[in-house]
Amino acid sequence: MPIHYNLETDVRYRQGTAKGVEVGIEKGIEIGKEKGIEEGIKIGAEKTRRLLVESLLRETDLSDEKIARIAKATLAFVEQARRELEAL
Repeated sequence: MPIHYNLETDVRYRQGTAKGVEVGIEKGIEIGKEKGIEEGIKIGAEKTRRLLVESLLRETDLSDEKIARIAKATLAFVEQARRELEAL
């Protein structure tokens, strides 16, 4: 006579499943925090680069190419910043 046992109703199985879900949620939150920090750093670096480029455009007579090299930005980025400053 076979014994039928429903594993899904077992107390230990349910505790293990709940713990697994809890750990999964915690890991997901941690990954989300890390990605948020990385994104924040990127945004901050971009804002800093923009401020540097704008300052160099306003305060110096350097060429756009030279400013791009100094700020480690693309020439297109510097040209866009110049156009926006001139539009003000």
